[in-house]
Amino acid sequence: KEFLSKIPHNTQKIFIHVRRRDYKMHKCFGKVDITLPIYYYKSQIEWFNRNLKNPWFVFLSDDLDYVRENFKWVKNKTISTEDMNVDFSIMASSDGAIMSNGTYAWWGAYFMKDKTNIVAPKYWFGFKSKMEFPLGITPSFARIVNSTED
Repeated sequence: KEFLSKIPHNTQKIFIHVRRRDYKMHKCFGKVDITLPIYYYKSQIEWFNRNLKNPWFVFLSDDLDYVRENFKWVKNKTISTEDMNVDFSIMASSDGAIMSNGTYAWWGAYFMKDKTNIVAPKYWFGFKSKMEFPLGITPSFARIVNSTED
């Protein structure tokens, strides 16, 4: 609550979870690196900016340098430097989400009161092969979107 109280009150808080470190070496269907491409995040930030009144993006990540460097263009944002427990509480207390393809973000979004504005990547780990993995991971409570431009 303390963290979120520092964000302008007339905004809709959208968490963006960006998982990178261990995912860069992870394989799925023989393809290395299951980090979601920047396109996924950029296209969904643009969607929220077009479709919600006053979205405020709260970035949560295990690679803060990547977030700082690649999301400079997002004006209405906060980057959390809190620990995982606080970040989880931020997720559950948000008004919307752009999920990573990880269970941490999955559960954070699951515990949100209003699940109207949650986005998750299609195919999860298998987005490069266009095959869902693990099977059944796709959250029924989210709008599912392609994470790649094709």
